[in-house]
Amino acid sequence: MATLDICLPIKWAPGQIRKGRWNVYWPKTTQAYKAALAGHLLPHKSAAFLKGSLAVTVHFIRPRPKSAPKREWFTVRPDMDNLLKPTLDEMTGVLFGDDSQIVELHAYKRYGDEWKLQILVETLGLKARLLRVAGSLLRWFARSD
Repeated sequence: MATLDICLPIKWAPGQIRKGRWNVYWPKTTQAYKAALAGHLLPHKSAAFLKGSLAVTVHFIRPRPKSAPKREWFTVRPDMDNLLKPTLDEMTGVLFGDDSQIVELHAYKRYGDEWKLQILVETLGLKARLLRVAGSLLRWFARSD
């Protein structure tokens, strides 16, 4: 099982595709984020993740605003799907061959000291998949009591 753990000091931006009068486009902040992310990810390119099933975990970390309550997670905008779309788009072709390889995806928005993007990519062999399913079932049964 191959594992790649990357922590990038990058200010992430949500990516909601906009509709113009004649075309569809990414906002300028998203375009800048995607370009910076591509530059950071290129040194981590590996053939180990180009085939097979993958589990991906992404942490979107940002500094806590002074007005925010003292909790670890933030539940305000941007939406998680708008954060994941440009991130997974830039990871495709660099960290893995196609995003259809992702069979397990975990994403978190939380507060930290500075803007960061933490990415964990793992290959899943048959044994690893069985262990994950067994662990999920045990957690589910323990919760249902």
